Amino acid sequence: MSYYYPFFSSFDKQVYIHTGLSNELYRVDAKKLSIFPAVITDYGKKTITPEIMNNHREIPYYQMLEGGHYAHTVNIFQNREYYLVETWYLQHTFLTFYDKQSRKAATGIDVFSNGIIISDDYYYIPDIQSMDDEALYLMVRDLRINSVIDTLYMTEESKKRLSEMKKTNQAVMVKYYFK
Repeated sequence: MSYYYPFFSSFDKQVYIHTGLSNELYRVDAKKLSIFPAVITDYGKKTITPEIMNNHREIPYYQMLEGGHYAHTVNIFQNREYYLVETWYLQHTFLTFYDKQSRKAATGIDVFSNGIIISDDYYYIPDIQSMDDEALYLMVRDLRINSVIDTLYMTEESKKRLSEMKKTNQAVMVKYYFK
């Protein structure tokens, strides 16, 4: 678990950790000072394995990821209903919602009542901050907000607020409500 920077999240009074370029989400047991695998993502032949990571100095970073050789899990969030897996592949972020009950994947259009997150060539990683049972929260620079948010499913009130936003290159918190 020494690869790159760690992400911490909490759910149901438990703490979880995921590290960059790892395909495992671990549950932290503070009493036992241990971690246990909670979720493992699998991208088939595109999965970055521990063996690849142990030898990654021999493979330039841009070839591993930007060249499309591998996909990797950017982060994993969860609420009572879903795991959200952010996947980086071919210079874009893909969001997959895994329904804990049905054990099926869902897209943003199926999940959100007020829009979906998209990515473009200039701002390809919307900075998702957290997820709870009500909504998904992300940060985005206001100058890029139109290129990372699909307004097709937004409420009229949200569209109006978006059109009236003064663009000053500041970070904006975006909240997507679940259906």
